[in-house]
Amino acid sequence: TNSIDFLNRINRTREFYDWDCEFYEEKLLALKQNRDDIENKINSLVDTLVSIDNKTTKLSLVNRIEQLNNELMEIQDNVNEVELKIKKQVINPAEFEKITNTLFNLKEIIDIMDIEEKRNMLKSLISKVIWDGEKVHIIMFGNSEKIEI
Repeated sequence: TNSIDFLNRINRTREFYDWDCEFYEEKLLALKQNRDDIENKINSLVDTLVSIDNKTTKLSLVNRIEQLNNELMEIQDNVNEVELKIKKQVINPAEFEKITNTLFNLKEIIDIMDIEEKRNMLKSLISKVIWDGEKVHIIMFGNSEKIEI
């Protein structure tokens, strides 16, 4: 049952990862659509500006174009930010499968390691070990929670 529990956890992790990627991809698509709409409005206002002679109307159009341009720059910053988040999250399915297989076979891998390899592996996983006189507290890298033994 431990193997089944482990596989279930891996599958839940994959589902969360897939959902997170889809969320950011949908957000990116919406931002790009909004950006395109604003660019079209700006182009339309510029075309209108060329054909108008009234200075007051021209000034209003220029102000509106500047306002839209500021919105456009803000949206582009958001697009860049979301693209960066997507890039940081991307892991191809083959890599994910390799990680899953490695974790699933970790016991066998550890069994064939010599003492020095085991020691190095533990050093790379464990940040700190604290003995309080009764229990051992293990703090793993990347996790502030203690494991008590």
